[in-house]
Amino acid sequence: MAHGTSPFATIYKREGDTFTKVTFSDTLPSLAEGCAFSPNGKLLSIVTTTSPFVSIYRREGDSFSRLPDPIKLPSGYSTSVAFSLDSKRMIVGTTTTPFLCIYEVNDKEIIRLSDVWSSTGTVNAVDFSYDNYLSVAEAASPYLGIYKANYIYENNILLSSGDKYYSFINRKYENLIPKMTSNSSSAPIVPIFSTEWTNGIQVGAGSAFNAFDGDINKVSGWSTSSNAFIGIDWGTAKLIERYRITSHPTLSNTPPTGWIFEASQDNSTWITLDTKTGITWGKGEMKEFIISNTSYYRYYRLRSTVNTTFAVGELEMLQLEAPSLVEYDIINEKTVVEFSENSMLDFNFNMSQIKDIKIFETPLGSGKTFEHIIDMSKRRVDKITLD
Repeated sequence: MAHGTSPFATIYKREGDTFTKVTFSDTLPSLAEGCAFSPNGKLLSIVTTTSPFVSIYRREGDSFSRLPDPIKLPSGYSTSVAFSLDSKRMIVGTTTTPFLCIYEVNDKEIIRLSDVWSSTGTVNAVDFSYDNYLSVAEAASPYLGIYKANYIYENNILLSSGDKYYSFINRKYENLIPKMTSNSSSAPIVPIFSTEWTNGIQVGAGSAFNAFDGDINKVSGWSTSSNAFIGIDWGTAKLIERYRITSHPTLSNTPPTGWIFEASQDNSTWITLDTKTGITWGKGEMKEFIISNTSYYRYYRLRSTVNTTFAVGELEMLQLEAPSLVEYDIINEKTVVEFSENSMLDFNFNMSQIKDIKIFETPLGSGKTFEHIIDMSKRRVDKITLD
């Protein structure tokens, strides 16, 4: 739920009739007006009366991590937010023109679409029905509008073979760095680092792993140096597409305000993947950065370009995980909307699992038996789960 006083948003986990408050470790926005989960449960969006007016979090279990702000934000006070049934559209109602902002949601980014709204006044509330009708409560006549959401999916892709149709689902970015308890605990994946500071919570070069231990209360830090660095030797080449940095929740020393994120094959010649300057930090704040990288490197590191003492609570390096292959035998509008890809596919990956989805129109009723034959001769099957 969203509220106008600290902590501004509260999340509860429901199990039957029991609600348990979830600890929110990431930074929450101020002066929240509304919030909504995406129907697939992956995202939480909170709208506020102050900039940036909408904040979006990725949910993994009971953990929430704030995503980078969309490039184009609402222009003012936001009142409400809702997701479409397929979780591919996010609608934000505002008090400033164009009063309704529509975003496309995919695994890589959240993009604001062209403004097509014709309202002349403040939007107070928005909501989607289960079959994609959009209701809009407005401050001026006619006060309530109901609209059929007819989306245009330019690149909805399904694969077909014989009498089966295929797609990929459940792709998300995951941190590839294992939680470390020492500099060698996850060998051959080990930290690489410059000489660390000699005072503070952790002392000496032996504490480099604290940037990768999953605990933001323990840090890796450096005294005054414009080339201090920390990173990872993977032991073998990896593709890193995003990285996250989290500051300590109480220390005055924050991560650097400027840096280069770079990669190498030999720990000698470095390729710049991202450059940042003028970054500000709050205590316990996590920031995620997207990089344009399609190459595999063995070494990745964060190198400071500012001459100041700084500390890193956590450093994460992310890759888009292998998807699940979905098989189904009926193709209709619902199938296309729910299961198809809305972007071009890169087939250079290993699948994590295979799901066989049966879609039929006739209810089974109680006490009925449903039988489905699975051909195990074409692939190795280690586990079958019935949902």
